[in-house]
Amino acid sequence: MKTLLSIILFLASLASYAQDWDETLYRQIEQSIQSPRINTNREIDIRRYGASPDATAERNQKAIQKAIDRCAKKGGGRVIVPAGLKFVTGAIELKSGVNLHIDEGAVLEFAFQPDLYPIVETSWEGLDCYNLSPCIYALRADDIAITGKGTIDGGGTRETWWPWCGATKYGWKEGMTSQKIEARPRLLRNGEDGVPMTDEKGKPTKERTFTATDGLRPQLIGLNQCHRILIEDVTLLRSPFWVIHPLKSTDVIVRRVHINNDGPNGDGCDPESCDRVLIEDCYFNTGDDCIAIKSGRNTDGRHRDMPSQNIIIRRCEMRNGHGGVVVGSEISGGLRNLFAHDCKMDSPNLDRVLRIKTNSCRGGVIENIFMRDIEVGQCREAVLRINLDYEHNEICCRGYYPTVRNVLMENVTCQKSKYGVQIIGLDEDTYVHDITVRNCRFDGVKSGNSITGKTRDVKFDRLLLNGSLVLQTPPYKNYSQWMTYSEMKRTPQSYMLDFAKRPKWSYVMGIELESMLGTYLRYGDKRIWDYCQEYTDTMINAKGEIRGFKYKDYNLDNIRTGHFVARMYQQNPEAKNLIAMQTLMRQLKEQPRTVEDGVFWHKAIYSYQVWLDGIFMGLPYNALTASMLYSPKEAKKIYDDAVDQVKTTYRRTLDPQTGLNRHAWDETHEMFWADKQTGLSQHCWGRAQGWFTMALVELLDAMPKDYTSREEIISILRQTLDAVVRWQDKQTGVWYQVMDSPDREGNYLESTCSAMFAYSLLKAYRMGYVGDKYRNAGIRAYRGIINNFIRVNEDKTISLTNCCSVAGLGPGLSEKVLKAAPKVKENKRRDGSYEYYLSEPIRDNDAKGIGPFIWASLEMEQLGYDVETTASPIDRKAVVNRNNPTVSAADPLAALTVGNGRFATTVDFTGMQTFTDFHKNGVPLCSMSEWGWHRFPNTDSLSHEETTRKFHFPHRTHNEVYAVEYKKGGRQQDATQYFRINPHRLNLGCIGLDIKRTDGTPAEINDITAISQQLKLYDGTIESAFCVDGETVEVMTAAMQNRDATIYRIKSPLLANKQIGITIRFPYPTGKHTDDASDWNTQTKHTSRIISSTANSAVIERILDDTRYYLRLRWEGSARCTEIATHCFMLEADGELLTLEAEYCPTNNFATDTFVFDQHIKSIQKAWGSFWQSGGFVDFSQCTDPRAKELERRVILSQYLTQVNCAGTYPPQETGLTYNSWFGRPHLEMTWWHMIDFSLWNRPEVH
Repeated sequence: MKTLLSIILFLASLASYAQDWDETLYRQIEQSIQSPRINTNREIDIRRYGASPDATAERNQKAIQKAIDRCAKKGGGRVIVPAGLKFVTGAIELKSGVNLHIDEGAVLEFAFQPDLYPIVETSWEGLDCYNLSPCIYALRADDIAITGKGTIDGGGTRETWWPWCGATKYGWKEGMTSQKIEARPRLLRNGEDGVPMTDEKGKPTKERTFTATDGLRPQLIGLNQCHRILIEDVTLLRSPFWVIHPLKSTDVIVRRVHINNDGPNGDGCDPESCDRVLIEDCYFNTGDDCIAIKSGRNTDGRHRDMPSQNIIIRRCEMRNGHGGVVVGSEISGGLRNLFAHDCKMDSPNLDRVLRIKTNSCRGGVIENIFMRDIEVGQCREAVLRINLDYEHNEICCRGYYPTVRNVLMENVTCQKSKYGVQIIGLDEDTYVHDITVRNCRFDGVKSGNSITGKTRDVKFDRLLLNGSLVLQTPPYKNYSQWMTYSEMKRTPQSYMLDFAKRPKWSYVMGIELESMLGTYLRYGDKRIWDYCQEYTDTMINAKGEIRGFKYKDYNLDNIRTGHFVARMYQQNPEAKNLIAMQTLMRQLKEQPRTVEDGVFWHKAIYSYQVWLDGIFMGLPYNALTASMLYSPKEAKKIYDDAVDQVKTTYRRTLDPQTGLNRHAWDETHEMFWADKQTGLSQHCWGRAQGWFTMALVELLDAMPKDYTSREEIISILRQTLDAVVRWQDKQTGVWYQVMDSPDREGNYLESTCSAMFAYSLLKAYRMGYVGDKYRNAGIRAYRGIINNFIRVNEDKTISLTNCCSVAGLGPGLSEKVLKAAPKVKENKRRDGSYEYYLSEPIRDNDAKGIGPFIWASLEMEQLGYDVETTASPIDRKAVVNRNNPTVSAADPLAALTVGNGRFATTVDFTGMQTFTDFHKNGVPLCSMSEWGWHRFPNTDSLSHEETTRKFHFPHRTHNEVYAVEYKKGGRQQDATQYFRINPHRLNLGCIGLDIKRTDGTPAEINDITAISQQLKLYDGTIESAFCVDGETVEVMTAAMQNRDATIYRIKSPLLANKQIGITIRFPYPTGKHTDDASDWNTQTKHTSRIISSTANSAVIERILDDTRYYLRLRWEGSARCTEIATHCFMLEADGELLTLEAEYCPTNNFATDTFVFDQHIKSIQKAWGSFWQSGGFVDFSQCTDPRAKELERRVILSQYLTQVNCAGTYPPQETGLTYNSWFGRPHLEMTWWHMIDFSLWNRPEVH
């Protein structure tokens, strides 16, 4: 065995340098796993020792345990739970050499009687402790097994174990036992602080011991420090907590086990700090992770230093669960050599396939993970998720950075997920590297891949997302170039674009080539110009004759190609192209029109019909060439005619209920597709609306800036875009094929119309026709196109997918139609119905979408986006975090603030209000609120009227009354002074540290060393650390967001030896307008007293003249609050850790919830995270201007400070709740400034 282990370790070291499936290492691990050696000749029926289906759980517990003990004593064997019978029992303990066998049809059910679960040595969420025994437990046993096709039922329900988790959805109610209230925070805290499991006499410490009153639920099967374990064939149900938990054990085999467990934290199988593990042919349907590999949490895990290693998972089926195969998060000891293959996973409730979760509290190295041949139907979040910022708000000692490296995922398929690969690294350094995803296909991916934080060598080798090849280095910087060159590669001859079988004069080619011309004009490259010119040279001969053009068809579609020719002519005025343009203009001059309105027919075969398509096909060309071919007077007539046609078409086709335009209008009302009353077609078809919208934009391009009727087109454009944005799909940002029926069955998101709208929105914004709202909608649409419709092919070209190939109406037959087009053939299939639009073929790379996509890309590129930045939203968290303020020395101007907009606390470098005198002339240390106001006694009964004066103004019939500043002596001057000062904002109190030197004398600022403080803006917390006499003091500070309270976490050995205490001091107001509002010398004009107290709380009442308010202190742990001087109180702790809440309130009516620091800090961090993820945002990291970094810092800090100081109900004053300028009262200009600030950052709800 020693030689075999050496081979495995050697191979593991080789694996760390390779990212291929290591078959040799796999086989070595497989062969190294030993099965238990159990005497098969001895069997003991539990009924032999008194177990009975009719017996109590206590009696059965004793009987089963007796059978196990007797079997072990005799050298081992099988203890049988007989078939067809149900036995209810309490916890039982396996012994060496014993196989607990549950016959098929037998049920072993564990009762919810906590007194039947003795306190044993175990681990709970990665932390060593003494707790209720698992239902089936073993400690330091060798050769043990749980087998058989029977059922082991943990008895977990909403009425038994599960409410102990503290979640109402599992049955918890106020007053019930809950792990959240005290036990779990205590365990986490003691683990973090390194509290030992046993005392000097070897007895369990009370800090690490938990009973039924604490609510830490037991596992179903917990096997601690055991060797050679087999769990086979059993069905496991309703576990109180984790289902299978091998701990610090070796040679663990879990085979053909069926797990159904919907309870809270219901992990299926969690090997922790185990070596040589095989999990095969199992079924998992769990309320949490299916399989989670662990190795201890934080300090406990690092001290244990036992990685989980050499693990094989194969041929398993995972249904529900947070993750299929999970590493962490309790993984401080690390993990190495994990193989998973040939598994199936499929459930909308399965969140991830391979999940690695850890954080900077954990540490540890996670390496050599190999996963392949996994078939996934769907998962909710990501196929591969690596998260180094898991439980971001965990209270712990940070700086233990984990490493994740050498991860291989190959031959994995998934049909549906939010992300393909999601990696959340850290910003501090590169701790994720050498990750390979190879030969994988993830379809139905909503949000692509996401990688944040620092990573290295993350490789995608033939990874297909939604059929699109994932390229980490795209071949082109911009999508306009990439699509242009892709089309040129797909179709080397430009006259064969759009799947043509022969050269063809077609509007679709004109549109696509014109967009390519735009790429050429922006980026150059003569190859593009030549490609475009090849079409005009092929389709227009030297005489200017257009190949295949039929004048008498009066087909507006054929006019559109001329728009491209005209654009080419502007760059290179060839005579033949000019002749062709003149030919097209002659058609337009003779183009038939509707009788009543004078709008162009779409075609001769569509006589008397106005199509939205036709507006785009004819009018922009007419307007563009007007100034090129005619005099200004004649050109104006063309512009006027275009405006009239647009206005009429808009009016005729508008559906007032949707704001959209119907596809077409029949003047005769005779067509089979037309409404007999209105002449309208049935629906708004997306691409028809797109044609019309682009036509408006292009008409404005063609019309002179001083043309008087431009505003009429702009007005229609705005109305059209309003409707377009209203029908934009909220989830994807794109549009449906039948725009006005997005929720009907069968409708689909269509790319060509989406590209048209994206282009129109973005260009309309750039040209100044519309505002930011439309730009944002355009960017969202474009990103939706990239995420939903752009596919990267294996040859590194890109394709536009989901293009409707064609749609139209009719032709229909009537006497008038036959007169205009005698040879027309009726096509009743094209009836404009919902079903019709869905029946037309869908294909990739339709030119009607390619052209608008390239145009939209060019618009995005003018906004500064490229391939790398288009689909990548701003990493808001990273931007905020890189602007966190830090303090490394005592500075009276370097006070930091936490608050909620209605209440704020300013602290010094200690994280509290310790050195108030030092800050008196800098940024003062105060606690201020919206409601905290005070008035000095009005002993002279002064009235406000005595501060006013009447003024008479010309043309007024009455006098105006204004307050004035009286400067001469007398009551008016006294009144002026009194009402100028009163009311004034109060400093509600200062809560700081009373720090003493070793000799007991008060510490001075110069005694404080190693100052390190950071305001974590994204979390709304301040973390402070410093040293006194060589001992470290750590303080966390945060403000509750739902009430006027500050919470603190103070950790230091100096707390326990009383070298540090917490002082609570109250000043009297000064009545000055630019100071700290704190008169510490006046003591007789106000009172401060403790009016109630408990072992963990105290309420202090404050009375200042007519003002009364209260401060409630609540703390965790052993501490006492006493009055040590007038207006001064001391809170002293007995241990090295104290958590404290200080809540100010105008009445003695406080909330009755329980103070749990961990829960409170999480709520604060969640609220601030939501704040930063909402509203407007800007990232300056790509700016080259040297001022950009400082500008970004000011932008971020201004948003934080206004939210902290000014987001309350009342107008803010100029220094918010940080400083007492102007007695704390608002200035009207401040109201305006801050309201505008909130609005500009899209936070209108704040003001």
